[in-house]
Amino acid sequence: FNKEQSITEEERSARESLKDIVKYLRQKGRLPIGEKKDESILSLRKELQISNLACLKDIVPNGAFRMANNAVDPYVLGAWIIMCQNTADSQRIYPQFDVLQINQLINEIKSIMRNPNANIQKELKETMACYGIDFSVVKNFRGAPVQGYINQKKDKTYQMVLTIRGAYADIFWFSLFHELGHIVNGDIGKTNKFVDDGSDEEKEAAADLFARDKIIDKDKYTEFVNGHDYSIEAIKKFAESQKVMPYMVIGRLQKEKYLDYKCFSRYKLRYKWAE
Repeated sequence: FNKEQSITEEERSARESLKDIVKYLRQKGRLPIGEKKDESILSLRKELQISNLACLKDIVPNGAFRMANNAVDPYVLGAWIIMCQNTADSQRIYPQFDVLQINQLINEIKSIMRNPNANIQKELKETMACYGIDFSVVKNFRGAPVQGYINQKKDKTYQMVLTIRGAYADIFWFSLFHELGHIVNGDIGKTNKFVDDGSDEEKEAAADLFARDKIIDKDKYTEFVNGHDYSIEAIKKFAESQKVMPYMVIGRLQKEKYLDYKCFSRYKLRYKWAE
């Protein structure tokens, strides 16, 4: 029986959707280069450990997502989820996540944010591992407009994946704190089918609130805003008092319409995807 005879038309159309993923996996040396379409379908099955690419759309996300509301391609999203799961670290023994240590973890995350020489991906991975979170950054693809994925592993530790979607640094850090909010709020443990696509408004609002108030103290922020001094000097001084970078304060002031989006744009940092 020739394996290629088992390829369905639906798989061929799924393969069309997966062009960017195929290209990426070839660059990474995980798929052979120069294969014919049907051959590449068989290679993809093997890489994604799936018997038929059409099944990708049935992968019920047993994790939490933070979506940007763009068109979702179910094949791309399914493949992306598998790629996330494949980055899970099975070598290291992680301690249990302890919600009582969250402020300690947040202080350590903030010091990584503020260190201009930090290798962010590496240092976040190391730091979060000490708190029971297997952290990684996975490339994003058109069709899977996801900012984050969280999954509770069998041993009750968490896997958290973030993407850098052409993101400004303030969005990256806010997303990270937002995902932490989902863990702290118990959104993932209670059910394995919690999809953070923005549809559960209550959970989203709670995670946003957590992120907002852990990044910048609520009362201090109110005090700052009531002072009506939004000069860069004042912003820098306030950011310093909150142990965050000025772009976190600028981003929030812009979002809440105290500042125009063009204002202080040279202080806003963009992160590029790094392998």
